[in-house]
Order: sequence, then structure tokens, then C-alpha cells
Amino acid sequence: MIVGPQLAALSCPERISRNGRDTEHGALLTVKVEGAMALEVQHMSPLILERINQHYGAGSIARLTIVQGPLPLDYLKAQAARETPLAEAEIEAVQASLGEFHNSRLKTALARLGARVARRKPKDE
Repeated sequence: MIVGPQLAALSCPERISRNGRDTEHGALLTVKVEGAMALEVQHMSPLILERINQHYGAGSIARLTIVQGPLPLDYLKAQAARETPLAEAEIEAVQASLGEFHNSRLKTALARLGARVARRKPKDE
């Protein structure tokens, strides 16, 4: 959502770390990137940092470190699941449980969120 689907498909955040007790400066974000895409991410790092800081707050992340290597399989599976669009039936099932709302846009947004949460839960719960 923050960096876009193309970049997200070829990279994954590894860790966020701070330099000791230094709270005035933002954290260091380490990102794992597949193959030759590492050079592209390096060139895009100012834009990536800007987007992250717009989302989480100014100065949250000060630097970006790139580690080249294969992405974990579980991360790739999670990415594929996130990219699968919600079916209307999933959204409608959650909307039915919400009841009446004065704001239909809010109800739809909550239904989409609820459908995503329901999708993550194991089937046997």
C-alpha cells in the first residue's frame, strides 16, 4: 500500500532499528530485495522514505539499508493473499452483521476491513 504493488512484490522489510538512545533522528529500515531490483530500490530510496514518512509520520524512518537476497516463501505467499481482491460475497456477509449506519461509505469501509480480517483467521476458529 505504501510503496506500491510492483515494488512490494520484489522486496520485503526485514527490520527497523534505532541507533541506541537517539530518539531525535529517525530509525533505520532494512529492506530485503531480490536480484537486480536492489539497484532500482537504491535509486528510489528517497521516494520510498518520503512515502513511509508520510504514512507513519515525519522523521519516522531516516535511512534505508538494502540487503540483496531471495525473499522468504511465507512472505511471498502472504503477498499473493493480500493481492487477491475481496469477493462481493465476503463484503456482503460482513455488511449484514454491521446493522444500520447513517454513512454508507463508512459501512462499506468497515465491511471491507472486516472481510480482510475474516480472511486472515484460520477456518477452524
